Amino acid sequence: MEKKRAPKVIEVGMLPNMFLMVKFDDNTVRYWRSKLNQEEINIFKSGKENIFGFTRLTPQFYWIGNDIAIDNNNFFKVNNVTYSGNDIYNNGLMHY
Repeated sequence: MEKKRAPKVIEVGMLPNMFLMVKFDDNTVRYWRSKLNQEEINIFKSGKENIFGFTRLTPQFYWIGNDIAIDNNNFFKVNNVTYSGNDIYNNGLMHY
């Protein structure tokens, strides 16, 4: 399947379940699992040195505020993690 050229990212939001909601300028919306969501899911899958993942459950991990910056080249950052609007447009969920 050929990938479509993605429209420009115009808005990004972090949902309560830590999925990203990405809006594009053609009025489409895609949802993407954020790195924070992936870390939360895998927190209890660590080795013996991190019993039950408790050493990673810090206040910084659950900081509610989000730092979101959208670049002109269709990339954006959420809490210092860079995401590609093109990848999310082509591979993201249209609903969840």
